[in-house]
Amino acid sequence: MRFRDTLLARILGGFLLNLLMVGLVLWGLYELRVGPASALAGLSEDRVRRAASALSDQLVNAPRADWPQIVQRHNQRHGVTFHLRNARGGSLLLNAAPLPAAVREQLTATFPPPSDSPIRRHLARQLQPLQLNAAQLDQIETIWLNSLREFQQTKNLAAAMAAYTKNVRAVLTETQRENFAQLTPINFTPNIRTESPSPAEWHRRFDADQDGDLNATELAKLLADYSPTESNSAAGPLPDWQPQVRTFTLPDAQHVWAALEISVRVREVGREFSTWEVQDLRKTPDSRRFNAILLLESDPVLGESFFAEPWPWVTILLLIIGLSALFWLPLIQRITRPLAKVTALTEEIAEGNFQNRVDLEQPDEIGRLAHAVDQMAHRLEGFARGQRRFLGDVSHELCAPLARLQMALEVLAETASPEQKEMLGDLREEVEQMATLVDELLCFTRTGETKAIELQPVDLAALIEANLQREAPDLAHDVKLPANLTAYAAPDRLERALANIFRNAQQHAATGKKIQVRAEAADESVEIKITDFGPGVPADCLDQLFDPFFRPEDSRTRETGGTGLGLAIAKSAVEASGGTLQCRLHEQGGLQFILRLKPANE
Repeated sequence: MRFRDTLLARILGGFLLNLLMVGLVLWGLYELRVGPASALAGLSEDRVRRAASALSDQLVNAPRADWPQIVQRHNQRHGVTFHLRNARGGSLLLNAAPLPAAVREQLTATFPPPSDSPIRRHLARQLQPLQLNAAQLDQIETIWLNSLREFQQTKNLAAAMAAYTKNVRAVLTETQRENFAQLTPINFTPNIRTESPSPAEWHRRFDADQDGDLNATELAKLLADYSPTESNSAAGPLPDWQPQVRTFTLPDAQHVWAALEISVRVREVGREFSTWEVQDLRKTPDSRRFNAILLLESDPVLGESFFAEPWPWVTILLLIIGLSALFWLPLIQRITRPLAKVTALTEEIAEGNFQNRVDLEQPDEIGRLAHAVDQMAHRLEGFARGQRRFLGDVSHELCAPLARLQMALEVLAETASPEQKEMLGDLREEVEQMATLVDELLCFTRTGETKAIELQPVDLAALIEANLQREAPDLAHDVKLPANLTAYAAPDRLERALANIFRNAQQHAATGKKIQVRAEAADESVEIKITDFGPGVPADCLDQLFDPFFRPEDSRTRETGGTGLGLAIAKSAVEASGGTLQCRLHEQGGLQFILRLKPANE
């Protein structure tokens, strides 16, 4: 047998395919970066929104100086790191750790920065000799706004300008620092262009030397006297807004990131705010919300993660189990179905039915087993058929000599003396026993024939009563049968089976004992129970009780144990009627025979 046809090869193949399938599922989950915004993790997405909403509610009502403490409290509450970024990706929190370059790239691609603000354009123009790149210009714009807010809180222009100069130098290269040192404040202090309807009027009012720009003194006066507030003229309730959650991971997959916009300033909600306070935020189209970008940094989803929700992984596990079942069920069915057929056939063989076959064409070990069982059944059928044919032939050949012997004994008895007649009587008894044995052998071979037998409805009550009176007259009859109880059977063979069972009870049950007969009809069979309350047999003899010539005790003779063919004939006769015959020990002593026949009312 080739290896590829064996069960081992099939099991190994199924295991490797299943392993490959699991690997593909896990690879797909890794490639898709299953996170809070994935279809499988909607619960995590809601969780992110709830945390972001709670943080937004506190930030809207708090000054910007309190934002770091608020964010830190939420970090500790959720076990996650929150990063608050402005419209250009810069940090809105002081002393915040820098983001990895890959995260900044993802952030820029996901939330494109807005067009240049007036402040940014003026900074780019005034600091043009430094040849700043976009990232440096973003940082300097943030530094300028932070310095402005510091001045608004402290009213100390010198300290604000010193912090501004120090922080700007930190983002410059060495060459740029040398060029920056040559600039005067008038070159790097941007003029103020607000969203006011008449910026020229404000410019002229505070430009005392009328040089077109505001120097440090003029700027200090403007900032001290002017802090325009955002207009609160918008009417109507704020529309519902559900930010979209976007997730990504870095190539090293050490952390999972989620990003979304949250409102930190809202018109008509929370504290009043100035134009300068929202210059670095993302304004919504209706100009009523000013948003920051919230980044959530957490452990990988498979670990102790803010994004970890059990149900998505239960879904994934069920998916893997379902796909695994697609691989294994066909193989399991290919093994269990033929094994069930082989098991059923071997049970039939154990019951003495050798006619059926598995007929399984399968190249593996189960197919070989089925073929071997078929061969065994065929050979056993041949042996049983040969045994019956031999017994039938021998019995048939013995009938004529026994008949002549009986006739000769009768002739001799007419002329014999009294002493000779006694001897002839003993001889006649032996010949009659031989004739009885031959009759039973013939009956056994005929009841076991497999030719078609016509079954017909049989009145069980009348048949049982007649056989009891004839075969067990010395026993008390305890019979309880339903009225009009009928079953399909061959009348002559069922009568022979009942006669042998009743005769067995008459022979082995003690005199004066009773024989009990009960019957009940079910949907699928009529069950007849016959109990003799005799001495019974050893429990280990029950399986052999229906074998031909079997006697429970070796010491039994024909006088005490019969020929050993009565119960074998009874079983063959019941099976020829399409029923079954079983025997068991009764709890009150004796044997109980159980006949099952097909009901005639179907």
